[in-house]
Amino acid sequence: MPADPSQVDSLREALAHSPDNVPLRQLLAETLLQLARHDEAEKEFRTALAHAPRHKRLQLGLAQTFFAAGKFDECAVLIEALLKSVDAPARAHLLDARLKARQSDGDARAAYERALAADPNLRDTTFEAQLPAAGTRDRSATARWWRRARARRHSSPACRRARPGTG
Repeated sequence: MPADPSQVDSLREALAHSPDNVPLRQLLAETLLQLARHDEAEKEFRTALAHAPRHKRLQLGLAQTFFAAGKFDECAVLIEALLKSVDAPARAHLLDARLKARQSDGDARAAYERALAADPNLRDTTFEAQLPAAGTRDRSATARWWRRARARRHSSPACRRARPGTG
């Protein structure tokens, strides 16, 4: 169900009377995220996490907010931490797959399949069609990485000293 912008004011008013109410703050943060008010959602998720730092749904919500706001590095850090737990949420695996797909990482399909194994209702046929087959890699991305690695290696001071006439 889509979020209603009028809910935000009601939730904020309720939080004024109960500022330490984590579920209420979570509801506000999730509503703000649905309304694409990412800065406000991030603030509310962070405030809720200050009260409940190990709350996985709050951590996942903050990661989803980062992803939606284009803060992919911050999102990846949170997802990596979430995936280290034995009971990682299925949506964390899905977000991991989306992050990996953005980077043309060949492990994106495996992460997507882990998400589906945990919760088959997360199936997204549009996203699934964009994923490479299992075990395949984007050769162009791999080639770019190797070219950059070789360029860094050959431009290092130690490498320049080893080549005659380069000082």
